[in-house]
Amino acid sequence: MACVLVAVAVSLSLSGAARADGPEQIAALQVRLVQLRQHLDQQYERAAAASEEVNAQQYRLEIAKQDLAKKQRDLDTAKAALDQQRDAVAALTVQELQGSSGLNRLGSVFSSRGPEELLDRASAYSSTSEALQASIDRMAASKVVFASAAARSQDAVAEQEAAVKDGQRAQADLDAAVAASEEAVVATQREREEVLAKLADAQKISLDEAKDRQKKIDQEAEAPPSEDPDPSDPAPADPVDPVPADPTDPTPAPPKPTTPKPKTPKPTTPKPTTPAPDPIPAPPPVSSSKVAKAIAFAKAQIGEPYAYGAAGPSKWDCSGLTMKAWGAAGVSLAHSSRYQFTQTTRVAMSDIKAGDLLFWTDSGPSGIYHVALYLGGGQMIHAPRTGQDVQVVPVSYWRTPDYATRIS
Repeated sequence: MACVLVAVAVSLSLSGAARADGPEQIAALQVRLVQLRQHLDQQYERAAAASEEVNAQQYRLEIAKQDLAKKQRDLDTAKAALDQQRDAVAALTVQELQGSSGLNRLGSVFSSRGPEELLDRASAYSSTSEALQASIDRMAASKVVFASAAARSQDAVAEQEAAVKDGQRAQADLDAAVAASEEAVVATQREREEVLAKLADAQKISLDEAKDRQKKIDQEAEAPPSEDPDPSDPAPADPVDPVPADPTDPTPAPPKPTTPKPKTPKPTTPKPTTPAPDPIPAPPPVSSSKVAKAIAFAKAQIGEPYAYGAAGPSKWDCSGLTMKAWGAAGVSLAHSSRYQFTQTTRVAMSDIKAGDLLFWTDSGPSGIYHVALYLGGGQMIHAPRTGQDVQVVPVSYWRTPDYATRIS
């Protein structure tokens, strides 16, 4: 992309420099203008990536709160069960103590009206003792359950606290990135005015004319390709296996016959080979009607601006757009490119189809910072960054995606 911008800048600047002095100076000034724009773009992209980190931490905090609430309910249930078992043990202990004194047992012998009643009372004493032991065992089990629930609850509390802390750090990083981009805008605009003044002087034109020319360069550099997705080609063509080059001499001379010397083969141990990893199995796609709904929603937002953390109705960030697009098709996704990756099924880039999600990262799945919706025919739709609206571009127009996933 950078090379394209530089080439556009240099070609347009030199095309109007027929009457200019110092074409090399003019080209250098024009290249500097492109570099300033690239620097500004990089600041915007860093801020967009920081915004996605905030999205991820906000979603993480939401999940942590839900998990903590569930763990607290489990803890309350375990405590109630433990209290119930304690009460049961206490009641049976009193009953056991009341019925285990020698006087009571002796009294039961004299007061019994016969051998059968005496046996019944002895059996009752034995049953009370067994019930007490069983209740003690149940209380011990309840203590284990309660301790486990308490530990899980503490873990959930720690996770929520960590999510809050990381969310605050992510927000601070976003604030810093936004501030840096705003400072870059001021600094870039100031240097841009200086470079344009030098360019106008070198080209012997007015400053207004130099600005108009630069505006044209900027528009051509920023404008996405105008190609529309080809509905008859919903997926990229299968990669073609390379064809081996023909030999330079298709009919080489036959080799001279030779009599090989007999050799005694030495026993060899074959080296172990590591089998190639299995290809990623492509999951079955969702219904074509859902894909069509998701794509139709996303395309209806073309031309609407990018905004940090936005998920509609008229401003978008990258994951907000894909979340709402698939939401229109009845599929729930998080407002986070990183979590959208974990909520979907990975597919090989050679297997991507319309409706799949494309991801970019700088450090594996944990570093995902951008997502786009694949339209088919080599085209994608995304909300790029500040200064660029929701747009359809070829996948090749931007850096090659690092991952692709499918709603299944």
